[in-house]
Amino acid sequence: METSLEKLPSPLEAEASLEEDQEVPSPEMPPPLPLQQRESMPPIGEMPPPIPSQHSSSQHRPSPVVSLLKKEWLRFQPFLGKHWNSFVSSDKQQQAEKIFSKVEYELSSLKKTSPQRDLLVLRPSEHETQWQLWKFPNRKEDAPILLDDQTLPLAPSLKTRLLVGVPTRDLVVIPLWISTEGNLQELIELELSSKHLLRRGMAEGLKTIPLETKEGRILVVVLAPTSSPSTLTAPYLKAANQFEASARLLPHQYADLLVWRELGEVCFGFSRKEQFVWFSGTNETMVTPATIGLIKRMTLRLEAEAILQETPRSLHIFGSFSEEERSLLKNFIGMSATALDSKKYNYYSELPQPILSTPPLDLPDEAARDKRLHQEKSLRLKRIIALIAFIYFCLLLLGGSALFVKKWTLQYFQHRITKEQLAIEQANQAITQWQEFRPAIDPTAYPLDILTEIARQIHGEKIRLITLAGIEGKLQIVGEATNVTQAYHFIEQIKKIPELQEYEWTSGQPKLAGKSSVRFELEGSRSHAKTSSE
Repeated sequence: METSLEKLPSPLEAEASLEEDQEVPSPEMPPPLPLQQRESMPPIGEMPPPIPSQHSSSQHRPSPVVSLLKKEWLRFQPFLGKHWNSFVSSDKQQQAEKIFSKVEYELSSLKKTSPQRDLLVLRPSEHETQWQLWKFPNRKEDAPILLDDQTLPLAPSLKTRLLVGVPTRDLVVIPLWISTEGNLQELIELELSSKHLLRRGMAEGLKTIPLETKEGRILVVVLAPTSSPSTLTAPYLKAANQFEASARLLPHQYADLLVWRELGEVCFGFSRKEQFVWFSGTNETMVTPATIGLIKRMTLRLEAEAILQETPRSLHIFGSFSEEERSLLKNFIGMSATALDSKKYNYYSELPQPILSTPPLDLPDEAARDKRLHQEKSLRLKRIIALIAFIYFCLLLLGGSALFVKKWTLQYFQHRITKEQLAIEQANQAITQWQEFRPAIDPTAYPLDILTEIARQIHGEKIRLITLAGIEGKLQIVGEATNVTQAYHFIEQIKKIPELQEYEWTSGQPKLAGKSSVRFELEGSRSHAKTSSE
Protein backbone atom coordinates (compact mmCIF):
# COMPACT_ATOMS: atom_id res chain seq x y z
CA MET A 1 0.00 0.00 0.00
CA GLU A 2 1.42 3.34 -0.98
CA THR A 3 1.35 5.98 1.73
CA SER A 4 1.98 9.68 1.37
CA LEU A 5 1.57 12.71 3.60
CA GLU A 6 -1.15 14.02 1.32
CA LYS A 7 -3.44 11.24 2.50
CA LEU A 8 -3.31 12.33 6.15
CA PRO A 9 -6.41 14.30 7.27
CA SER A 10 -6.00 17.98 7.91
CA PRO A 11 -7.10 19.43 11.32
CA LEU A 12 -10.28 20.89 9.75
CA GLU A 13 -11.17 17.56 8.16
CA ALA A 14 -10.55 15.76 11.45
CA GLU A 15 -12.78 18.26 13.29
CA ALA A 16 -15.51 17.85 10.66
CA SER A 17 -15.36 14.12 11.01
CA LEU A 18 -15.78 14.48 14.76
CA GLU A 19 -18.87 16.63 14.39
CA GLU A 20 -20.52 14.22 11.94
CA ASP A 21 -20.05 11.24 14.30
CA GLN A 22 -18.74 9.08 11.47
CA GLU A 23 -17.11 5.81 12.34
CA VAL A 24 -13.42 5.59 11.41
CA PRO A 25 -12.41 1.96 10.95
CA SER A 26 -9.48 0.88 13.09
CA PRO A 27 -6.49 -0.27 11.07
CA GLU A 28 -5.92 -3.16 13.45
CA MET A 29 -9.13 -4.93 12.43
CA PRO A 30 -8.57 -7.40 9.58
CA PRO A 31 -10.75 -7.11 6.48
CA PRO A 32 -13.68 -9.54 6.18
CA LEU A 33 -12.96 -12.81 4.40
CA PRO A 34 -14.63 -13.56 1.05
CA LEU A 35 -17.77 -15.67 1.17
CA GLN A 36 -16.17 -18.64 -0.58
CA GLN A 37 -13.23 -18.63 1.80
CA ARG A 38 -15.51 -18.39 4.85
CA GLU A 39 -17.41 -21.43 3.62
CA SER A 40 -14.21 -23.42 3.29
CA MET A 41 -12.87 -22.47 6.75
CA PRO A 42 -12.56 -25.57 8.99
CA PRO A 43 -13.35 -25.72 12.70
CA ILE A 44 -10.99 -23.81 14.92
CA GLY A 45 -9.54 -26.90 16.56
CA GLU A 46 -8.50 -28.36 13.21
CA MET A 47 -6.71 -25.38 11.69
CA PRO A 48 -3.58 -26.25 9.67
CA PRO A 49 -0.27 -24.48 10.18
CA PRO A 50 -0.65 -20.81 9.32
CA ILE A 51 0.18 -19.75 5.76
CA PRO A 52 1.33 -16.14 5.37
CA SER A 53 -1.09 -13.93 3.50
CA GLN A 54 -0.68 -10.58 1.84
CA HIS A 55 -3.21 -9.15 4.32
CA SER A 56 -1.00 -9.98 7.31
CA SER A 57 0.80 -7.04 8.86
CA SER A 58 3.25 -6.69 11.71
CA GLN A 59 2.33 -5.08 15.01
CA HIS A 60 3.35 -1.45 14.79
CA ARG A 61 5.07 0.09 17.73
CA PRO A 62 3.96 3.58 18.83
CA SER A 63 5.69 6.09 16.60
CA PRO A 64 7.63 8.96 18.27
CA VAL A 65 5.76 11.35 15.99
CA VAL A 66 2.41 10.11 17.31
CA SER A 67 3.62 10.46 20.90
CA LEU A 68 4.66 14.03 20.15
CA LEU A 69 1.24 14.77 18.64
CA LYS A 70 -0.50 13.40 21.72
CA LYS A 71 1.76 15.47 23.97
CA GLU A 72 1.03 18.64 22.04
CA TRP A 73 -2.70 17.80 22.09
CA LEU A 74 -2.62 17.54 25.90
CA ARG A 75 -0.84 20.90 26.11
CA PHE A 76 -3.56 22.41 23.94
CA GLN A 77 -6.35 21.22 26.25
CA PRO A 78 -6.18 24.12 28.79
CA PHE A 79 -6.80 26.63 25.98
CA LEU A 80 -10.15 25.05 25.26
CA GLY A 81 -11.52 26.12 28.67
CA LYS A 82 -15.04 25.17 29.46
CA HIS A 83 -15.66 23.71 26.01
CA TRP A 84 -13.19 20.94 26.76
CA ASN A 85 -15.35 19.45 29.53
CA SER A 86 -18.32 19.10 27.21
CA PHE A 87 -16.07 17.61 24.56
CA VAL A 88 -14.67 15.03 26.98
CA SER A 89 -18.10 13.99 28.14
CA SER A 90 -19.27 13.34 24.61
CA ASP A 91 -18.64 10.29 22.46
CA LYS A 92 -16.38 12.31 20.20
CA GLN A 93 -13.42 11.54 22.44
CA GLN A 94 -13.45 7.99 21.09
CA GLN A 95 -13.38 9.41 17.59
CA ALA A 96 -10.28 11.43 18.51
CA GLU A 97 -8.56 8.28 19.78
CA LYS A 98 -9.37 6.55 16.48
CA ILE A 99 -7.88 9.48 14.57
CA PHE A 100 -4.66 9.10 16.57
CA SER A 101 -4.66 5.38 15.80
CA LYS A 102 -5.11 6.09 12.09
CA VAL A 103 -2.31 8.69 12.14
CA GLU A 104 -0.06 6.20 13.92
CA TYR A 105 -0.90 3.53 11.33
CA GLU A 106 -0.17 5.84 8.42
CA LEU A 107 3.09 7.15 9.89
CA SER A 108 4.33 3.65 10.71
CA SER A 109 4.81 2.93 7.01
CA LEU A 110 6.92 6.06 6.53
CA LYS A 111 10.15 4.52 7.76
CA LYS A 112 13.66 5.52 6.93
CA THR A 113 15.32 3.66 4.11
CA SER A 114 17.66 0.95 5.32
CA PRO A 115 21.34 1.52 4.56
CA GLN A 116 21.42 -2.03 3.15
CA ARG A 117 19.66 -3.09 0.00
CA ASP A 118 16.11 -4.35 0.44
CA LEU A 119 14.97 -7.45 -1.41
CA LEU A 120 12.30 -7.11 -4.10
CA VAL A 121 10.54 -10.27 -5.21
CA LEU A 122 8.87 -10.18 -8.62
CA ARG A 123 6.66 -13.18 -9.29
CA PRO A 124 3.91 -13.93 -11.83
CA SER A 125 0.36 -13.18 -10.77
CA GLU A 126 -2.60 -15.44 -11.41
CA HIS A 127 -3.85 -13.08 -14.11
CA GLU A 128 -2.34 -13.16 -17.57
CA THR A 129 0.47 -10.63 -18.29
CA GLN A 130 0.38 -9.39 -14.68
CA TRP A 131 3.11 -9.74 -12.08
CA GLN A 132 3.31 -9.05 -8.34
CA LEU A 133 6.08 -6.97 -6.78
CA TRP A 134 6.79 -7.69 -3.11
CA LYS A 135 9.24 -5.89 -0.86
CA PHE A 136 11.10 -7.78 1.88
CA PRO A 137 12.66 -5.25 4.30
CA ASN A 138 16.02 -6.02 5.89
CA ARG A 139 14.48 -5.96 9.34
CA LYS A 140 13.22 -9.46 10.07
CA GLU A 141 10.37 -8.20 12.22
CA ASP A 142 8.90 -6.26 9.27
CA ALA A 143 6.41 -8.18 7.18
CA PRO A 144 6.68 -8.29 3.36
CA ILE A 145 4.71 -5.60 1.56
CA LEU A 146 2.85 -5.97 -1.72
CA LEU A 147 3.93 -2.93 -3.74
CA ASP A 148 2.20 -3.54 -7.05
CA ASP A 149 -0.10 -6.22 -8.44
CA GLN A 150 0.19 -5.12 -12.08
CA THR A 151 3.84 -4.23 -12.27
CA LEU A 152 5.94 -3.60 -15.36
CA PRO A 153 9.54 -4.78 -15.87
CA LEU A 154 11.89 -2.98 -13.49
CA ALA A 155 15.05 -1.11 -14.34
CA PRO A 156 18.27 -2.23 -12.57
CA SER A 157 18.86 -0.45 -9.27
CA LEU A 158 21.76 -0.32 -6.84
CA LYS A 159 19.44 0.32 -3.89
CA THR A 160 17.57 -2.99 -4.08
CA ARG A 161 18.15 -6.64 -4.89
CA LEU A 162 15.67 -8.18 -7.30
CA LEU A 163 14.65 -11.84 -7.14
CA VAL A 164 12.44 -12.96 -10.03
CA GLY A 165 10.15 -15.96 -9.73
CA VAL A 166 10.58 -17.83 -13.01
CA PRO A 167 7.15 -18.95 -14.30
CA THR A 168 6.39 -22.66 -14.31
CA ARG A 169 5.96 -22.68 -18.08
CA ASP A 170 9.63 -21.67 -18.47
CA LEU A 171 11.06 -24.45 -16.27
CA VAL A 172 11.77 -28.15 -16.73
CA VAL A 173 11.32 -30.28 -13.58
CA ILE A 174 12.52 -33.90 -13.59
CA PRO A 175 12.64 -36.18 -10.48
CA LEU A 176 15.25 -38.96 -10.63
CA TRP A 177 16.58 -41.83 -8.55
CA ILE A 178 20.39 -41.78 -8.83
CA SER A 179 23.03 -44.09 -7.41
CA THR A 180 24.98 -42.65 -4.49
CA GLU A 181 28.24 -44.04 -5.90
CA GLY A 182 30.08 -41.75 -8.26
CA ASN A 183 29.83 -38.10 -9.16
CA LEU A 184 26.22 -36.99 -8.66
CA GLN A 185 26.27 -34.28 -11.33
CA GLU A 186 27.76 -36.57 -13.96
CA LEU A 187 25.26 -39.32 -13.18
CA ILE A 188 22.37 -36.87 -13.47
CA GLU A 189 23.55 -35.63 -16.86
CA LEU A 190 24.08 -39.21 -18.04
CA GLU A 191 20.57 -40.22 -16.92
CA LEU A 192 18.97 -37.22 -18.61
CA SER A 193 20.91 -37.87 -21.81
CA SER A 194 19.79 -41.50 -21.88
CA LYS A 195 16.18 -40.34 -21.63
CA HIS A 196 16.74 -37.66 -24.30
CA LEU A 197 15.76 -34.97 -21.79
CA LEU A 198 19.02 -33.02 -21.78
CA ARG A 199 18.68 -30.32 -24.38
CA ARG A 200 21.26 -27.89 -25.68
CA GLY A 201 22.28 -25.31 -23.11
CA MET A 202 20.55 -27.07 -20.18
CA ALA A 203 23.63 -28.67 -18.61
CA GLU A 204 25.04 -25.32 -17.47
CA GLY A 205 21.79 -24.31 -15.76
CA LEU A 206 20.93 -27.57 -13.95
CA LYS A 207 20.05 -27.28 -10.27
CA THR A 208 19.47 -30.31 -8.07
CA ILE A 209 17.57 -30.71 -4.79
CA PRO A 210 18.36 -33.94 -2.87
CA LEU A 211 15.30 -35.26 -1.05
CA GLU A 212 15.81 -38.80 0.27
CA THR A 213 18.40 -41.57 0.31
CA LYS A 214 17.19 -45.17 0.22
CA GLU A 215 18.96 -48.48 -0.50
CA GLY A 216 22.03 -46.96 -2.13
CA ARG A 217 20.02 -44.52 -4.24
CA ILE A 218 19.15 -40.89 -3.76
CA LEU A 219 16.05 -39.08 -4.94
CA VAL A 220 16.87 -35.74 -6.52
CA VAL A 221 14.72 -33.14 -8.23
CA VAL A 222 16.43 -31.58 -11.23
CA LEU A 223 15.32 -28.10 -12.30
CA ALA A 224 16.52 -26.26 -15.37
CA PRO A 225 15.27 -23.21 -17.28
CA THR A 226 14.23 -23.67 -20.87
CA SER A 227 16.67 -22.58 -23.57
CA SER A 228 14.52 -19.57 -24.45
CA PRO A 229 11.89 -18.10 -22.08
CA SER A 230 8.48 -17.03 -23.32
CA THR A 231 7.99 -13.54 -24.71
CA LEU A 232 5.94 -12.58 -21.65
CA THR A 233 8.73 -13.65 -19.28
CA ALA A 234 11.91 -12.48 -21.01
CA PRO A 235 11.51 -8.72 -20.25
CA TYR A 236 11.21 -9.44 -16.50
CA LEU A 237 14.47 -11.41 -16.33
CA LYS A 238 16.82 -8.67 -17.52
CA ALA A 239 17.12 -6.72 -14.26
CA ALA A 240 17.17 -9.75 -11.92
CA ASN A 241 19.99 -10.47 -9.46
CA GLN A 242 18.65 -13.91 -8.50
CA PHE A 243 16.17 -16.37 -9.91
CA GLU A 244 13.80 -18.76 -8.16
CA ALA A 245 11.04 -21.08 -9.35
CA SER A 246 7.74 -19.28 -8.80
CA ALA A 247 6.19 -22.54 -7.53
CA ARG A 248 8.77 -22.69 -4.72
CA LEU A 249 7.59 -19.27 -3.53
CA LEU A 250 4.27 -20.86 -2.55
CA PRO A 251 3.79 -22.56 0.88
CA HIS A 252 4.15 -26.10 -0.45
CA GLN A 253 5.06 -27.78 2.85
CA TYR A 254 1.52 -28.56 4.03
CA ALA A 255 -0.13 -30.60 1.25
CA ASP A 256 0.55 -33.47 -1.14
CA LEU A 257 -1.10 -31.76 -4.12
CA LEU A 258 -1.06 -28.02 -4.83
CA VAL A 259 -3.05 -26.28 -7.54
CA TRP A 260 -2.69 -22.63 -8.43
CA ARG A 261 -3.18 -20.30 -11.36
CA GLU A 262 -0.16 -18.54 -12.85
CA LEU A 263 -0.31 -16.00 -15.69
CA GLY A 264 -3.82 -17.25 -16.48
CA GLU A 265 -2.69 -20.90 -16.66
CA VAL A 266 -3.65 -23.66 -14.23
CA CYS A 267 -0.57 -25.25 -12.64
CA PHE A 268 -0.24 -28.16 -10.23
CA GLY A 269 2.55 -29.90 -8.34
CA PHE A 270 3.25 -32.75 -5.94
CA SER A 271 5.07 -32.45 -2.63
CA ARG A 272 7.14 -34.98 -0.70
CA LYS A 273 9.23 -34.41 2.40
CA GLU A 274 8.02 -30.79 2.38
CA GLN A 275 9.64 -30.26 -1.04
CA PHE A 276 8.27 -30.13 -4.55
CA VAL A 277 9.08 -33.35 -6.41
CA TRP A 278 7.36 -32.24 -9.60
CA PHE A 279 5.25 -29.33 -10.87
CA SER A 280 4.11 -28.14 -14.28
CA GLY A 281 1.55 -26.11 -16.16
CA THR A 282 -1.46 -27.53 -17.94
CA ASN A 283 -1.91 -25.04 -20.80
CA GLU A 284 -5.48 -24.71 -19.52
CA THR A 285 -7.16 -21.63 -18.09
CA MET A 286 -9.70 -23.62 -16.04
CA VAL A 287 -9.84 -26.89 -14.16
CA THR A 288 -11.71 -29.36 -16.36
CA PRO A 289 -12.11 -33.15 -16.39
CA ALA A 290 -9.21 -33.21 -18.86
CA THR A 291 -7.08 -31.43 -16.24
CA ILE A 292 -8.07 -34.00 -13.62
CA GLY A 293 -7.12 -36.75 -16.07
CA LEU A 294 -3.70 -35.20 -16.54
CA ILE A 295 -3.20 -35.05 -12.77
CA LYS A 296 -4.22 -38.72 -12.45
CA ARG A 297 -1.81 -39.82 -15.18
CA MET A 298 1.08 -37.92 -13.62
CA THR A 299 0.20 -39.39 -10.21
CA LEU A 300 0.30 -42.94 -11.58
CA ARG A 301 3.58 -42.31 -13.39
CA LEU A 302 5.27 -40.82 -10.34
CA GLU A 303 3.99 -43.68 -8.17
CA ALA A 304 5.36 -46.21 -10.67
CA GLU A 305 8.79 -44.53 -10.49
CA ALA A 306 8.60 -44.48 -6.66
CA ILE A 307 8.67 -40.69 -6.70
CA LEU A 308 5.34 -40.56 -4.85
CA GLN A 309 4.68 -43.07 -2.10
CA GLU A 310 0.89 -42.90 -2.45
CA THR A 311 -1.94 -41.05 -4.12
CA PRO A 312 -2.20 -37.45 -2.82
CA ARG A 313 -4.50 -37.22 0.21
CA SER A 314 -4.32 -33.48 0.94
CA LEU A 315 -4.96 -30.52 -1.31
CA HIS A 316 -4.20 -26.79 -1.25
CA ILE A 317 -5.73 -24.43 -3.81
CA PHE A 318 -4.42 -20.89 -4.35
CA GLY A 319 -6.27 -18.41 -6.53
CA SER A 320 -9.74 -17.58 -7.74
CA PHE A 321 -11.20 -20.97 -8.67
CA SER A 322 -14.91 -21.54 -9.04
CA GLU A 323 -16.93 -23.93 -6.89
CA GLU A 324 -17.15 -26.39 -9.75
CA GLU A 325 -13.40 -26.41 -10.23
CA ARG A 326 -12.83 -26.98 -6.53
CA SER A 327 -15.34 -29.80 -6.52
CA LEU A 328 -13.45 -31.61 -9.29
CA LEU A 329 -10.23 -31.36 -7.33
CA LYS A 330 -11.91 -32.53 -4.11
CA ASN A 331 -13.27 -35.58 -5.87
CA PHE A 332 -9.78 -36.44 -7.07
CA ILE A 333 -8.45 -36.77 -3.51
CA GLY A 334 -11.59 -38.64 -2.39
CA MET A 335 -13.50 -35.84 -0.68
CA SER A 336 -17.10 -34.83 -1.13
CA ALA A 337 -17.88 -31.48 -2.70
CA THR A 338 -19.13 -30.07 0.62
CA ALA A 339 -16.38 -31.44 2.87
CA LEU A 340 -14.41 -28.92 4.93
CA ASP A 341 -11.53 -30.90 6.40
CA SER A 342 -8.59 -28.59 7.03
CA LYS A 343 -6.21 -31.51 7.37
CA LYS A 344 -6.81 -32.52 3.76
CA TYR A 345 -8.17 -29.47 2.03
CA ASN A 346 -7.58 -25.71 2.16
CA TYR A 347 -8.62 -23.04 -0.26
CA TYR A 348 -7.22 -19.50 -0.47
CA SER A 349 -8.86 -17.11 -2.87
CA GLU A 350 -5.63 -15.14 -3.42
CA LEU A 351 -1.98 -15.97 -3.82
CA PRO A 352 -0.26 -15.72 -0.41
CA GLN A 353 2.85 -13.72 0.20
CA PRO A 354 6.05 -15.32 -1.16
CA ILE A 355 7.94 -17.80 1.00
CA LEU A 356 11.70 -17.46 0.48
CA SER A 357 13.89 -20.54 0.59
CA THR A 358 17.34 -20.17 2.11
CA PRO A 359 19.41 -20.03 0.03
CA PRO A 360 17.29 -19.39 -3.06
CA LEU A 361 17.60 -21.86 -5.93
CA ASP A 362 19.26 -19.75 -8.61
CA LEU A 363 17.81 -20.60 -12.05
CA PRO A 364 19.08 -18.10 -14.63
CA ASP A 365 18.30 -18.70 -18.26
CA GLU A 366 20.93 -18.86 -21.00
CA ALA A 367 20.82 -15.11 -21.67
CA ALA A 368 21.18 -14.34 -17.96
CA ARG A 369 24.13 -16.75 -17.66
CA ASP A 370 25.83 -15.11 -20.66
CA LYS A 371 25.21 -11.72 -19.08
CA ARG A 372 26.70 -12.87 -15.78
CA LEU A 373 29.72 -14.34 -17.58
CA HIS A 374 30.21 -11.06 -19.41
CA GLN A 375 29.91 -9.14 -16.14
CA GLU A 376 32.40 -11.46 -14.45
CA LYS A 377 34.88 -10.99 -17.29
CA SER A 378 34.37 -7.24 -17.19
CA LEU A 379 34.77 -7.24 -13.41
CA ARG A 380 37.91 -9.38 -13.67
CA LEU A 381 39.32 -7.04 -16.33
CA LYS A 382 38.48 -4.04 -14.18
CA ARG A 383 40.21 -5.64 -11.21
CA ILE A 384 43.31 -6.38 -13.29
CA ILE A 385 43.35 -2.81 -14.59
CA ALA A 386 42.81 -1.49 -11.08
CA LEU A 387 45.65 -3.70 -9.78
CA ILE A 388 47.99 -2.51 -12.55
CA ALA A 389 46.98 1.09 -11.87
CA PHE A 390 47.57 0.54 -8.14
CA ILE A 391 51.01 -0.98 -8.74
CA TYR A 392 51.88 1.86 -11.13
CA PHE A 393 50.67 4.37 -8.57
CA CYS A 394 52.76 2.68 -5.86
CA LEU A 395 55.85 2.72 -8.09
CA LEU A 396 55.17 6.31 -9.01
CA LEU A 397 54.69 7.18 -5.36
CA LEU A 398 57.85 5.31 -4.42
CA GLY A 399 59.88 7.00 -7.19
CA GLY A 400 58.44 10.38 -6.30
CA SER A 401 59.22 9.79 -2.63
CA ALA A 402 62.81 8.79 -3.44
CA LEU A 403 63.20 11.82 -5.71
CA PHE A 404 61.75 14.06 -3.02
CA VAL A 405 64.12 12.62 -0.42
CA LYS A 406 67.12 13.13 -2.74
CA LYS A 407 66.04 16.65 -3.56
CA TRP A 408 65.53 17.44 0.11
CA THR A 409 68.93 15.92 0.94
CA LEU A 410 70.56 17.97 -1.80
CA GLN A 411 68.93 21.14 -0.54
CA TYR A 412 69.97 20.25 3.00
CA PHE A 413 73.64 19.80 2.05
CA GLN A 414 73.56 22.90 -0.12
CA HIS A 415 72.26 24.80 2.86
CA ARG A 416 74.98 23.27 5.04
CA ILE A 417 77.68 24.15 2.48
CA THR A 418 76.39 27.69 2.23
CA LYS A 419 76.29 27.92 6.00
CA GLU A 420 79.82 26.55 6.39
CA GLN A 421 81.24 28.59 3.51
CA LEU A 422 82.10 31.53 5.77
CA ALA A 423 83.87 29.27 8.26
CA ILE A 424 85.80 27.62 5.42
CA GLU A 425 86.90 30.99 4.09
CA GLN A 426 88.01 32.08 7.55
CA ALA A 427 89.95 28.83 7.97
CA ASN A 428 91.63 29.30 4.59
CA GLN A 429 92.60 32.82 5.58
CA ALA A 430 94.07 31.51 8.84
CA ILE A 431 96.02 28.84 6.94
CA THR A 432 97.37 31.44 4.51
CA GLN A 433 98.41 33.72 7.34
CA TRP A 434 100.03 30.82 9.16
CA GLN A 435 102.00 29.84 6.07
CA GLU A 436 103.15 33.41 5.70
CA PHE A 437 104.29 33.79 9.31
CA ARG A 438 105.48 30.22 9.81
CA PRO A 439 109.08 30.72 8.70
CA ALA A 440 109.42 33.43 11.34
CA ILE A 441 107.84 31.65 14.30
CA ASP A 442 107.96 27.90 13.60
CA PRO A 443 111.20 26.27 14.84
CA THR A 444 110.89 23.59 12.21
CA ALA A 445 110.79 26.15 9.42
CA TYR A 446 113.05 28.97 10.69
CA PRO A 447 116.48 28.51 9.04
CA LEU A 448 118.54 29.75 12.05
CA ASP A 449 116.77 27.29 14.41
CA ILE A 450 117.35 24.48 11.94
CA LEU A 451 121.01 25.46 11.60
CA THR A 452 121.39 25.49 15.37
CA GLU A 453 119.95 21.98 15.73
CA ILE A 454 122.15 20.65 12.93
CA ALA A 455 125.24 22.32 14.41
CA ARG A 456 124.62 20.54 17.72
CA GLN A 457 125.20 17.24 15.95
CA ILE A 458 128.75 18.26 14.88
CA HIS A 459 131.40 17.08 17.36
CA GLY A 460 135.01 18.02 16.74
CA GLU A 461 136.52 18.85 13.38
CA LYS A 462 135.55 15.59 11.66
CA ILE A 463 132.34 17.09 10.14
CA ARG A 464 132.27 20.39 8.28
CA LEU A 465 128.96 21.93 7.15
CA ILE A 466 129.28 23.63 3.77
CA THR A 467 125.74 24.63 2.66
CA LEU A 468 122.29 24.83 4.32
CA ALA A 469 119.42 25.95 2.05
CA GLY A 470 115.71 26.02 2.88
CA ILE A 471 113.09 26.87 0.26
CA GLU A 472 109.33 26.18 0.34
CA GLY A 473 109.40 23.40 2.94
CA LYS A 474 112.57 21.85 1.64
CA LEU A 475 116.05 21.63 3.19
CA GLN A 476 119.29 20.94 1.41
CA ILE A 477 122.41 20.17 3.44
CA VAL A 478 125.89 19.81 1.91
CA GLY A 479 128.89 18.89 4.06
CA GLU A 480 132.25 17.08 4.28
CA ALA A 481 133.46 14.32 6.55
CA THR A 482 136.82 12.63 7.03
CA ASN A 483 135.47 9.26 5.95
CA VAL A 484 132.33 7.61 4.73
CA THR A 485 131.44 6.16 8.14
CA GLN A 486 131.33 9.55 9.76
CA ALA A 487 129.25 10.93 6.86
CA TYR A 488 126.60 8.23 7.27
CA HIS A 489 126.62 8.64 11.05
CA PHE A 490 126.05 12.40 10.69
CA ILE A 491 123.16 11.83 8.28
CA GLU A 492 121.46 9.44 10.75
CA GLN A 493 121.89 11.97 13.54
CA ILE A 494 120.14 14.66 11.47
CA LYS A 495 117.19 12.37 10.76
CA LYS A 496 116.77 11.80 14.52
CA ILE A 497 116.47 15.50 15.38
CA PRO A 498 112.93 16.00 16.89
CA GLU A 499 112.36 19.31 15.17
CA LEU A 500 113.08 17.72 11.77
CA GLN A 501 110.89 14.60 12.14
CA GLU A 502 108.25 15.86 9.72
CA TYR A 503 110.84 15.98 6.91
CA GLU A 504 111.34 13.10 4.58
CA TRP A 505 115.07 12.72 3.94
CA THR A 506 116.87 11.48 0.88
CA SER A 507 120.63 11.21 0.56
CA GLY A 508 123.03 10.08 -2.05
CA GLN A 509 126.20 8.09 -1.65
CA PRO A 510 129.11 10.17 -0.26
CA LYS A 511 131.79 11.05 -2.79
CA LEU A 512 135.49 11.73 -2.43
CA ALA A 513 136.21 15.43 -2.23
CA GLY A 514 139.97 15.33 -1.67
CA LYS A 515 142.67 13.62 0.31
CA SER A 516 141.11 12.15 3.46
CA SER A 517 137.79 13.94 2.72
CA VAL A 518 134.32 12.81 1.45
CA ARG A 519 131.44 15.02 0.38
CA PHE A 520 127.79 14.19 1.20
CA GLU A 521 124.44 15.76 0.29
CA LEU A 522 121.18 15.46 2.14
CA GLU A 523 117.68 16.70 1.10
CA GLY A 524 114.57 16.83 3.21
CA SER A 525 111.00 17.87 2.35
CA ARG A 526 107.81 18.09 4.31
CA SER A 527 104.79 16.13 3.00
CA HIS A 528 102.67 19.27 2.88
CA ALA A 529 105.29 21.39 1.24
CA LYS A 530 103.28 21.68 -1.98
CA THR A 531 99.94 22.38 -0.32
CA SER A 532 101.41 24.93 2.01
CA SER A 533 102.19 27.22 -0.88
CA GLU A 534 98.67 27.17 -2.24
